[in-house]
Amino acid sequence: MKNYTHNHHVHNNVVYTIMNEEKSLSNFKLKLARLLAKDEIKKYGKDTDGLAKYCHSKNVYYPITVFEQQTPICFMENRTESFAVRFLDERLFWYAATNYIKYPDGRMFLDEIWIREYMYTEDEELRDLKSDQHFQFTIKGDLKITTETIIRDGETQILREVKEASKPVNVSQNWQKIPAFGDYYYLVDYREIINSGDLLNMK
Repeated sequence: MKNYTHNHHVHNNVVYTIMNEEKSLSNFKLKLARLLAKDEIKKYGKDTDGLAKYCHSKNVYYPITVFEQQTPICFMENRTESFAVRFLDERLFWYAATNYIKYPDGRMFLDEIWIREYMYTEDEELRDLKSDQHFQFTIKGDLKITTETIIRDGETQILREVKEASKPVNVSQNWQKIPAFGDYYYLVDYREIINSGDLLNMK
């Protein structure tokens, strides 16, 4: 079993860093300003762990950063109606992402996947981006794939291609349980999640 750990610090995707406890707590509270009462934030907002635990009980936003042997590998966000995961490379750029829609029966459905390729020549995500692929699913088995390829030969151009499955795909493997507080690691291996069954049968 891989050596995963996590905390409730925030991934800053502007300067590509994991915020420390103080900055994460400040950012966390700012995002909660419209979701919780001020006295709730004050009472439970002594640290990120305590605030995240309370937010989980209220099913509102809280952040999770997962580490493998102290290296950050993905950033997760619990939201009221969804659960999102961004997978991070060594530069803390996200190279893949998944989004799940929550359902009242305790399950959630993987409705969107993004997969990015980089050139590894620039120090900013968008400047370094080579291609972007977006998969959209419905519980009925509809699948739409949008691929954007960036051509950087003089003037930058974006080539966009859209495909839709001609018949329903098997989305039985798109279902996952909604994470219990602290139980996130089964969502870390995105390759295992997206490569099973018919999930990516349209390339």
